[in-house]
Amino acid sequence: MKTSFAVALAATGLASALPGVQQRTATYDNIVVAVPGAPFQPVGDYMGLDYHGFNTIVVGTPPTGVRTQSPPNAAVQYIGSTGTDETASIRADDGVNYFALNSFYFGCVFATGETVASAPRACSVHLTGRRNGVVVAEQDISYNPPAGALIANMKRQAVNAEFLVVDEVSFQVTSAGAATTAVLYDNVQYATFSA
Repeated sequence: MKTSFAVALAATGLASALPGVQQRTATYDNIVVAVPGAPFQPVGDYMGLDYHGFNTIVVGTPPTGVRTQSPPNAAVQYIGSTGTDETASIRADDGVNYFALNSFYFGCVFATGETVASAPRACSVHLTGRRNGVVVAEQDISYNPPAGALIANMKRQAVNAEFLVVDEVSFQVTSAGAATTAVLYDNVQYATFSA
């Protein structure tokens, strides 16, 4: 049955109209932090998405802070990279029509020059998904490490089904102390769809 359906699509020319789908997991581990003396490297265009307000940081095995889900690198959002509104975003890159955000790991620390070598802290982040400039999804998430912990694991966060057809997702730190909070992200799972 599947074969005859595929043959019928090909015969009618509809097969070329179906979007190309790529399942992806962004670990940021192949981004080289290349600026001498700088702990960060902008993520930029990466695996079909265009990152704004995110840097790559080498976390490795920290003595304090948040462990990455897949060492050594993570993406980090902090006021030095996002500006005064504490908002960062990912957008569909050139050639990608939209993407489906599924889940990611994240954790928060007190923002320092190194960001990674500081204590974990609780935080809240508001996610907003857009498609063609229209808000189609929203979700509030939070990270709560054990009280008094000097090191903590990231939390796996699934997102609402409304994030399955978006071309932009913004991440706004909304908790008290947002200006002194850095949010680390790793193993972002999503699919990209292109013509």
